[in-house]
Amino acid sequence: MNLLRRYALHLALVALVGSSAAIANAETILKGTFDLPEQAFWGSQSLPPGEYTLSVDRAITGVSLINLRGESVSATIIAPITVGRSEYPGTYLRIEDLNGVHVVRELDSSALGRCRFAVAKSVRDRVQDEGAAPSASLRVSTTGF
Repeated sequence: MNLLRRYALHLALVALVGSSAAIANAETILKGTFDLPEQAFWGSQSLPPGEYTLSVDRAITGVSLINLRGESVSATIIAPITVGRSEYPGTYLRIEDLNGVHVVRELDSSALGRCRFAVAKSVRDRVQDEGAAPSASLRVSTTGF
C-alpha cells in the first residue's frame, strides 16, 4: 500500500510540473484594459467598478487562461471553448443585467473568437427570479487590444 501511495504521489508531482511548464510557456494572444462602470460578476468572482487589465494566454496545451487585474482584484479564469467567430471588430465584453445583478456573459474578440460564460450558482442565487429574461445588455468597449 505504501508503494501505491508513493507511485500516486509521483504521478501527481509529474502532472503538476508538466502543467506548470505548459503555463510558463504560454503565448499572450490578447492584452488590454477596460473600465467597468458598475459592479459585475465574472463567474463567481465579484468585480467592483473600476479599471482592469486583461490578458489572454494560450498554453501549449491549447487551454486559454484569462488573467484579470484590477485595484482590488486579481483572478485567472479558464476560457471556455469559443462558440464562433467574433461578430465585431475589436474586443468586447457583454454584460447582462439579471434583475439588478450584472454578470459577464461573453468575451468577443477577433483574436480569440466568442467565449460565453455561465452564471455561477452563487450568483444565480442572488437573482430574485431566475426565470426572468435579462433586462439589459451592455457592451464594454476595450482599448489596447
